[in-house]
Amino acid sequence: MNLPRKFDSEKTIEAILYIANNVPSFNATIYPVIKLLYFADKLHLEKYGRQITGDQYVAMQKGPVPSQSYDILKSVRGDGCHVDSAHAAHSFSINNHFHISLLRDIDLDIFSDSEIECLNQVIQENGDKGFGQLKAKSHDSAFEQADENDFMSLESIIRTLPNSDLIMEHMADPYPG
Repeated sequence: MNLPRKFDSEKTIEAILYIANNVPSFNATIYPVIKLLYFADKLHLEKYGRQITGDQYVAMQKGPVPSQSYDILKSVRGDGCHVDSAHAAHSFSINNHFHISLLRDIDLDIFSDSEIECLNQVIQENGDKGFGQLKAKSHDSAFEQADENDFMSLESIIRTLPNSDLIMEHMADPYPG
């Protein structure tokens, strides 16, 4: 089944800022931020039937990685390219190859109340977890089903959720009737 998704670069940049600003400073680095993006997208799928970022996740060695979000982070760091790298580079910087520093205030108006709710819940539950804990938690069945360095299907991510049948039905026909 080919489920709809649309990557939202502007929202993703704000989500990176939001997470980096609200976790302990030792976790305002690339790895924890991309793991929290994964958890936030999953939680929002579970509760509201859609992702926050719309990103596709790749099963990399250390867990799921949001493909375009990671490209944005690498572009700002100087070792990648993304169409929205200039906007991102005016929003945050990457210091010491991994640490994310905000260069401006977060535009909270871009988020719905449900997105803020899910971001806050994920930060509260995982924001202070270390590398090993985040890696273990993100290595779920959707990650395990994908080949290394291959995309994880949205369907397999949804299947990790307790209400997966309902979400699959909603995603297949979000506007019934």
